[in-house]
Amino acid sequence: MAIPPLSFLQFKPHVLTSEVCFDDVGCFTDDTFCSDNSFPPWNPADINTQFYLYTQTNPSGYQQLYRQDVSSIASSNFEGYRDTKFIIHGYTDTIFNNDFQNIKDLLLQKGDYNVIMVDWANGADSLYNKARQNIRVVGKEIALLTDV
Repeated sequence: MAIPPLSFLQFKPHVLTSEVCFDDVGCFTDDTFCSDNSFPPWNPADINTQFYLYTQTNPSGYQQLYRQDVSSIASSNFEGYRDTKFIIHGYTDTIFNNDFQNIKDLLLQKGDYNVIMVDWANGADSLYNKARQNIRVVGKEIALLTDV
């Protein structure tokens, strides 16, 4: 029996067909591998990404940070001289899961860090392919927070 050529494994090139833009978060296209039939991602307001800061000063009570509000960072315990660690949950999870809280606690026991826990539970609690789309928006929101 002859082995078929490997060309049958190749995928057809994807043609750009759609783009969606959200204010300051930017635009997303369906030209990536994760786009399949779940494009477009949700609006950032529907994903409702939340940023929770913990430090050794406030290890058990978070301070909420807002990527569009510099004063939320300036009035928090965030210190620019500290290393900053991000904890981001995955599909169908939440940052308030005990495992993630334990990671945060261990980090704060180990060092003097800014620990920012990123919760995007609304966007993660969907069909898997839609969550794959939504995490693209969350990534841009994290980038915007770090640019503040």
